[in-house]
Amino acid sequence: YVTVAIKEVSSVVSDTASNNPMPNSHNQLQVVAGENNLIDDEGTEQVKNIQEIIIHENYSHAEYSNDIALLKLTSPLTYNDYVQKVFLSEQDHAENGSCIISGWGQTSGTKADLSTLIAAEVTIIHKNHCRNYYGEQHIDETKLCAVFVKEGVDACMGDRGGPLICTDTGEEYLAGLSSWGKGCIQPEFPE
Repeated sequence: YVTVAIKEVSSVVSDTASNNPMPNSHNQLQVVAGENNLIDDEGTEQVKNIQEIIIHENYSHAEYSNDIALLKLTSPLTYNDYVQKVFLSEQDHAENGSCIISGWGQTSGTKADLSTLIAAEVTIIHKNHCRNYYGEQHIDETKLCAVFVKEGVDACMGDRGGPLICTDTGEEYLAGLSSWGKGCIQPEFPE
């Protein structure tokens, strides 16, 4: 299985009446694992077909809640230096914990997209702090908030679905996926 943000699936295949991904659309998509540069074929990529798209049962397009899906592949990935599994954590994520977000999105809110995968260090902050910016109705128990650590490096448009990888007692785990925020690289607004 591969995790993906629903908005990324629905941007490729959507049911215009409901604006939700169509469950039978898996044959129109493929997963490319081990990708670093979207333009160059580096020989590290593994292309897999999708057998099934499993959308979170409590997904809400209007609320951006539970916007996650699992993609069941038709054949397994081969783990190597470029494709690795990540643990899922059921525990609460530590505030002020250091995490890494990555993606191929924009770097400054401009239309110029990147072709090479980049990463940024972020820190998880308390949900109450985040609610001060976005309102309580937008930050529920399904969401995490993070702020960038290094000035000018943050998640931005095009990074949706990118993994939020955190470390606890030396083990890396998937804490969440990039979903939404206000603008790019704005210190006054957490992501």
